[in-house]
Amino acid sequence: MSTSMDTAPVITVVVPAYNAAGIVGRALDSLAVQTFRDIEVLVVDDASEDGTRAVAERYAERLPGLRVISRDTNSGGVGAPRNDGIRAARGEFVMFLDADDELYAKTCEVLLRSARESGADITAGRAYRVNYERATSRLWQPALYGTERHVAGAGAWPELVNDPIAAAKLYRRDFLVEHDILFPEGLFYEDTLFSAMAYAHAKGITVLAEPVYRWIWEDRGAGVGSITNRRHEIRSISDRIEVHRRADAFLASVGARELKVHKDVRFLSHDVRLYMKELRSADEEFRSAFLRTVSGYLAEIDEEAYTLCGPLDRVRAFFLRHQLADEALTVSDFEQRRSVVSSDLTQRDGRTYWSGRHLSLPGAAEVLDVTELRLYDEPFDNARLYNRVTSLRLEGAALHIAGEIGNQFQRVKPGDRTELVLLVRAKGVPGREAVKVADVRVTEEQVSYAVSADLRSLVAPYADQETVNVSLQVRWEGRKHTTALCVRGLDLGPVNRALDGSGLEASESSSGNLVLRPAGSGAGAAAGAVETADWTWWEGRSRPDSLPAPADPELSVVVTGAAGEASLRSALNSLACQDVFPRTEVVLAVDDSADGSPAVVGEFAEQYKNVTVLRTGADAGDREGGTAAEVRLSAPHVAFLDGSAVLAEGALRRLLDAARNNDADVAVGNTWQTSGALAAVEERWRTCFGAGDRVLDGVAAAPGLLFAAFPGGKVFRREFLSDLGVRPGPDTGIREVVTALVRARRIALADSVVHGVPGAGEDGTAVGDRLSATRRMLELDLALAGDFASAGEEEKALVRGFAAGSFDAYLRDLPRILGRDELTDLYPRVRELYREIPDDVVREHAPADKPLLLHHAVKAGNAELFRSSTEPPEYLPELVVDGPLLYRRAVGDVEVSTLLRVENRSAMAESVRPVDGALRVEGFLVLGGVDLDRELENRLELVLTSPSGQERSVAVRQIYRRDRWHVRRQRDLHSGWRADLHADDLGGVLAGECALAVRVHGERGHIDIPVTARPALHRFKAPDRVSGFRYQATVSDDGRVGLRVTSGKGKARFAAAARRFAGETAAVLKRRPGWRLRLLYWLTRPVLSRRDIWIVGERQDTAQDNGHHFFRYMRENHPKRNAYYVITRDSADREKIAGLGNVIDLGSLKHKLYLLNATRLISPYDLEAYLAPPGVSKVDYLRRFGDLLRYRRVFLQHGVTYNDVSQSAHRQSTSVDLFVAVSEHEADYIASEMGYSRDEVQALGFPRFDKLQPVEAEPTVLLMPTWRRDIVVPSYNRSRRPKVQFAASEYFRFFSRLLENERLRDALSRSGVRLEFFPHYEIRPYLSHFRVDHPSISVADPKKRGVQQAMKECSLLVTDYSSVFFDVAYMGKPVVYVPFDEDDFYGRHYRRGYFDLTDDGFGPVCRTVEDAVDEIIAAIDRKFRVESPYSDRVDEFFARRDMANCARVFEAVDRLG
Repeated sequence: MSTSMDTAPVITVVVPAYNAAGIVGRALDSLAVQTFRDIEVLVVDDASEDGTRAVAERYAERLPGLRVISRDTNSGGVGAPRNDGIRAARGEFVMFLDADDELYAKTCEVLLRSARESGADITAGRAYRVNYERATSRLWQPALYGTERHVAGAGAWPELVNDPIAAAKLYRRDFLVEHDILFPEGLFYEDTLFSAMAYAHAKGITVLAEPVYRWIWEDRGAGVGSITNRRHEIRSISDRIEVHRRADAFLASVGARELKVHKDVRFLSHDVRLYMKELRSADEEFRSAFLRTVSGYLAEIDEEAYTLCGPLDRVRAFFLRHQLADEALTVSDFEQRRSVVSSDLTQRDGRTYWSGRHLSLPGAAEVLDVTELRLYDEPFDNARLYNRVTSLRLEGAALHIAGEIGNQFQRVKPGDRTELVLLVRAKGVPGREAVKVADVRVTEEQVSYAVSADLRSLVAPYADQETVNVSLQVRWEGRKHTTALCVRGLDLGPVNRALDGSGLEASESSSGNLVLRPAGSGAGAAAGAVETADWTWWEGRSRPDSLPAPADPELSVVVTGAAGEASLRSALNSLACQDVFPRTEVVLAVDDSADGSPAVVGEFAEQYKNVTVLRTGADAGDREGGTAAEVRLSAPHVAFLDGSAVLAEGALRRLLDAARNNDADVAVGNTWQTSGALAAVEERWRTCFGAGDRVLDGVAAAPGLLFAAFPGGKVFRREFLSDLGVRPGPDTGIREVVTALVRARRIALADSVVHGVPGAGEDGTAVGDRLSATRRMLELDLALAGDFASAGEEEKALVRGFAAGSFDAYLRDLPRILGRDELTDLYPRVRELYREIPDDVVREHAPADKPLLLHHAVKAGNAELFRSSTEPPEYLPELVVDGPLLYRRAVGDVEVSTLLRVENRSAMAESVRPVDGALRVEGFLVLGGVDLDRELENRLELVLTSPSGQERSVAVRQIYRRDRWHVRRQRDLHSGWRADLHADDLGGVLAGECALAVRVHGERGHIDIPVTARPALHRFKAPDRVSGFRYQATVSDDGRVGLRVTSGKGKARFAAAARRFAGETAAVLKRRPGWRLRLLYWLTRPVLSRRDIWIVGERQDTAQDNGHHFFRYMRENHPKRNAYYVITRDSADREKIAGLGNVIDLGSLKHKLYLLNATRLISPYDLEAYLAPPGVSKVDYLRRFGDLLRYRRVFLQHGVTYNDVSQSAHRQSTSVDLFVAVSEHEADYIASEMGYSRDEVQALGFPRFDKLQPVEAEPTVLLMPTWRRDIVVPSYNRSRRPKVQFAASEYFRFFSRLLENERLRDALSRSGVRLEFFPHYEIRPYLSHFRVDHPSISVADPKKRGVQQAMKECSLLVTDYSSVFFDVAYMGKPVVYVPFDEDDFYGRHYRRGYFDLTDDGFGPVCRTVEDAVDEIIAAIDRKFRVESPYSDRVDEFFARRDMANCARVFEAVDRLG
């Protein structure tokens, strides 16, 4: 469907553009491929000074609804052009697309469909921040776009202001017009005001989790004009604040205070933080202006915004408000990758403050309180000490380093055992060099030091390493902490002089720390000599006044290309200052018709008689000068210079000498940004340099050099070009250079930079004309193929390689710039190009990390796949095995293509165990690029290969694996594999240790995938029996899995014992990790192995859950059984079980030995993670001792499973032999989704349910929500930062409003009911944010009363998703659910299981505070009686509610084999 002026379009897309000729094509290409076609495109040209309008108008045929609106004067921003677009729009909907960004192909279709369905005023989708150079893509505002959501207005979701960009959204045009929603003009950051107005007025807002917008960003050097890269200008922050002030005034005028507060929070937590890098590096003038501007606005911000910020954001804003820049930057030190605390932390009255010396400032005590960061509780080795080097000086060969380390909380006292050690080490290299610091002084504020060391000697072992770290280790009272050396602002000259001759040089990391890297790769030369070449070397040089034409020139130089006046002048100056210029004849074949450059050409030609002008512009025939036919070059060598480029100093002499001295047909030097057409393959030819000058006997010796196929930076032998039929001139280009390089017999490489294009580095192949560039490159490659059609195989191979490499990036780009019909038209020519290029050549020249689907479509003759490459392809269900190759085929392939190869192949084993008389080996497959979403049609086998090469194979079945589907992001649902070895199979492998492999059969052979071990497999390394055989699984050092099977009789049994003894003896003699404990195990095994030891526990320091209740039952009812409870010695819960006896200290020798000899391991938590000895990870413990472990694993659970937790609870991950459930529904779900047999998961009831009896107490509403991992600093990972600050989260807003609800408070007072708030332990550090100031409301203290007791005493439970609702319902008590963020919770935190709160829950579901209050009051009014249908659901779910849960669990555990 096309848009005409007679019919209003459905969508208008406004594209503001200013000097965007080189980039606007990116946006317009993405519009041209939209699957929804009824769109109007308004390009608003903001008085551009380049060819922006012309580029846009070239898209008229591809975009029938295109209009270009030209502004007379530039507006200084995108606000005015966007407003022009809104006013001119005719579409029902409006969206905005910046000139350098892109839409996804289905953007308009997806947004429009949703807008139609919801009727929303604003429909938003995911935007991704994309950097093509870095190949990175990051979701913008993931907290908002985790799942689809619709709200009536932003008041219901004020966090929406965290996404202030106008892009990636579809607006109803009449909505914008009705409310006069426009952008501020002449300001940066105009989106902030526009979005504030739109959010405040919108009656419906829909957020989608589908990608709709690519927000392209570039590094500063590549995009200096972008607003993002102009933060060093004071206008950036002043405009930002001005827009915020206007938004403040608007929001106040419409009474949208909550939106304003959240907008302010974003300013404090996001906007201000963006400028910290500039603030640190800026001069005093910028600093002063910045602080004045920011501090004034910070004083205007609503005080509530400060309370909703995270502690670090509050601290930073506080210091900026007081114009204390250095203090504000201490927050940046903490937030950087190598986090340090550079402030003077202090502890007072149990509270932690960021700075002690600033506590006297007004309001400091409240704002500088950072207790919730738990810094005071950090162990010394994680203390993030700040080590500031104060001086560096070289004394002889010794480098003298002095510095100060912050003494956090005055931990280190003058009399303590404290020593410092200077360390030098390289990552991944064992060992380190150390120098003890002799001069150490301790004060309350800091630990000062001074050390001298021969740095060159210390780094000698690491001279060949990429990164060498120099650090200082603080050893205090037996504890250690390693600190980096912060050298920010210091002169590193003394360090580099100390390193002289070592091959290393000093640099400052992004965190300001000292780091040593190979010389020439430091911060000043990180991009290489090419990038740092001096392109203005000729300035200040005197060039010849005039020159006659040389009688016998040494070199001809042809200057080509289109160039502006300034660029051309630079090019000619760099030419005239070459020392060989007097002996050079010059041909100016420059298109100088675009601007004032004719004068430059004329002046140069008039001054130098060795210059001939060859007119090439559009009006060349009307001006003076020769033509290509008239120009004759007489010099024996020819060079080319791009009119927009610069020659390096001495470049022509260097190239000329290289050509003459080596009798070379071509001399090639290094260049910079010379060809936009070949920019994507620049690295291929760059690798040819760096090894010094050399001579090649043909380009086949360095085929990457072909991709330097641009004329600049080279000198050619003229006769050689003549023999090739090449006449040097303006038309000499890639085709001619490739031909010359392929046919050159000798090529001289001059390993230095000789030619470059400073600045943007484009040769006219702008993004704005990607389609034309693609077609040019395609036709060029086809022409080259024709040129060499009759050449020898070596030359053909070189040209094919060039075609594969040069066109690769263009081919990948096609779906982003061409629609289906255009792809159809181009397909035959692309197929013609690739027809003769072998698959291996295509793969060789394609990036290793990029898919080859389009290439495959071309090679396989799959036209439909080529046209529809943005859609997921349909693959054939059988993989092709062709010799050593394993590859895929797609539906629609008509010819053989091996491009979709499956090269990354792994068969992981997770368990080897007896099942029903057979030995079952089980694991999962990972086949790179293959979604194992169904069973393959290939025959699969497990092959056991003996040392002598004999094979035994058994069938492999693919298995449903929900856990792998989650890990692989909705892929590989049937990636599990299983093989059963029966007695006859085992009898066939009695020939030593067999190697295991999964064999994939195909029509033309098979592929073997070695079986490697997952950590879980180490649990199955102990020798065992099955079907009369003894077997043992083994894991080699490289992870390969083996299997040794013996008859278990006579000599075989003796040989197995001897082998085991030899292995254990070697472990002791070689002092392998864990050897002492292994020795003690064997010494005590004769006694302990007979005791049938059961180890029970929970978390390392708790006794309050199912583990505790089960252990108590055993000690009280089966006291003669050897059951032991493991817990830390200093646990507060220890006294609960101390009187029962058989309590073992975690980590004690008894614990370690009893665990190795145990027959049962029983816990409601991750078994080895909590019950293995501390000091060694679970994985390392299993690796070291897995061959000794024989216990059966029993998982008691700590909460009823009702969500999909297969990723962590699958049998192949846990190796659990008995999974205790409370309900048949739960057990069925666990068995079907998590890989357990129905015997392995049993509905026995939780042991703690035996004590779960209601307790008479005053009527109490128990509010017990669970937590969200993205709004807190979790206790298990304190370096992790929250994505959303707790006080600004939807979670806090909901529960704080519930606690503060006046209707609820009145009802509690009136009825004499108490509300007890019992937050999750991860939420407790944030309790200070809640206002609990009512006599009927209290906060539970878990140290005085546990969760179970609170549940027993409560009358009603209110929770969001906590599984404790099962416990409360089990006791016959009512439940009210408040899943206020259900879509988000299940979109980002958990996955839905079999239990739906609305359809299966035991109480009403409320998603607003008011609804929750209604239901709580209703429950109070009916005296907390549970009514139908909820009472019926409870009875149906819990088939048994008796006091025999422990007994049933005991019997089931005892029955385990």
